[in-house]
Amino acid sequence: MAGLSQTIDFTLTGSYDTGDTRFAISATATSGLTVSFASSTPSVCTISGPYVAIGATGTCTIVASQAGDGTYDPAPDVSQSTTIAKDTQSILFPNPGPQNLANSSLTLSAVTTANLSVTFGSNTTSVCTVSGTTLSFVTSGLCTVYADQAGDSNNNAANRVTLSFYIDNDTDGDGVIDQLDAFVNDASESFDIDSDGTGNNADTNDAGDWDLSFNSQGWLVTTTEANEDYTYQNGVDVTSTDGIIAAGQNEINAGGFSGQFGTVISVNSDGTLNTTFDGDGKLQFSSTSCTTGCNEILGNVFVANDGSYVAIIREGNSSEARLVNIDSTGSLTSAFSSGIYTLPAQFPIGILPLSDGGFVVGSTNGSVPISTIYFTRFKSDLTVDTSFGTAGSADVRPTGFVAVTSVAVAETTNYLFTILQQNNGSRYLVRLNKTDGSVDTSFVHLGVTGLNPNVFGTIYAMLGTADR
Repeated sequence: MAGLSQTIDFTLTGSYDTGDTRFAISATATSGLTVSFASSTPSVCTISGPYVAIGATGTCTIVASQAGDGTYDPAPDVSQSTTIAKDTQSILFPNPGPQNLANSSLTLSAVTTANLSVTFGSNTTSVCTVSGTTLSFVTSGLCTVYADQAGDSNNNAANRVTLSFYIDNDTDGDGVIDQLDAFVNDASESFDIDSDGTGNNADTNDAGDWDLSFNSQGWLVTTTEANEDYTYQNGVDVTSTDGIIAAGQNEINAGGFSGQFGTVISVNSDGTLNTTFDGDGKLQFSSTSCTTGCNEILGNVFVANDGSYVAIIREGNSSEARLVNIDSTGSLTSAFSSGIYTLPAQFPIGILPLSDGGFVVGSTNGSVPISTIYFTRFKSDLTVDTSFGTAGSADVRPTGFVAVTSVAVAETTNYLFTILQQNNGSRYLVRLNKTDGSVDTSFVHLGVTGLNPNVFGTIYAMLGTADR
């Protein structure tokens, strides 16, 4: 006697690529019996329980079957196909920063999200040349190099990442190529900035005012007033009028007083101080509660969506990291809370402006091992985005991850990326969901080498525009 007939309801939906690893499938039979699956294209995809495991690009064909039982005849097989596309990859290529011509060369290092080999080249062969991973210095100047990855059978070619840095001579002998190199003293006072026993390359002008100038590479050089040892700039941005806003720190030793103060300066497009900014072009943050050892230190600064300036400041007495919002006259605005927002941890990492006009600020407790590394997200109107993390701040360490230091954040369409380092020196590229700040635990990659993590470093873009 013939059994009852049955049919299978089975449809493949969605689009997939090799980066998806696997996807779930399901089917039902009108008999209520269990449906089994098989792959007709095992070189592209295979069956693993209730999932299709992706192995390569191409057409993936899955057959759903039901063999029947004592009551039901076998159901007609149902075959469904979908195309597995190539994954999108991006390149992580950290900028090595200014280089000393005397060192002659350096080794370039970059990785991709697909863990494929990267090739390098130079756009400025008169200044620097590339052979394999070796970058050779030819002469002083701006060196522009690029990183490519051509893709393979499972990955599309990555967007080229290009970066530039200066190769110059270390004229002040401090081992660092910086704004103080290649400048002669221009007045009667100078200070021993690099502790080499000689005051050089930084002093005040004859009037005792700030001395601002641009060197051949376009760097803004700021030196300090009389009785102030030095100023260094941690961050800089360009205003809508092509002026410059910069934040840094200067140390004062005069009249028995010693202290470090965060200072923001505003500079016109011709390099002169903008005297409409706090009356003299500079705004100095100091604590009224302390008379010695004050430690108001600013980190980097950027021009917000509304044209005001946002900077990070760390106050030594209370060990708090704060954001300050300043208008074009050098006055605190009404944003945040009377122009000041206290970050959730005591040491600032940096600011990353986002494509939507908002920004992310990093902060950490700074101890070893670091127990918290927070990112706080702000909207373009300078209000906290409370949907991000908890009340706007997300701890970006994966669960059980003992981080020593953090460096760099990059933005793609849906994600933020950062680098974390463990006590044993292993470095990880970590991906965060940009909307809520949660750690994507499926994307924690070991083996980010050739980088120099620095918890106090400036946040900078490190990936291309791709979203993986």
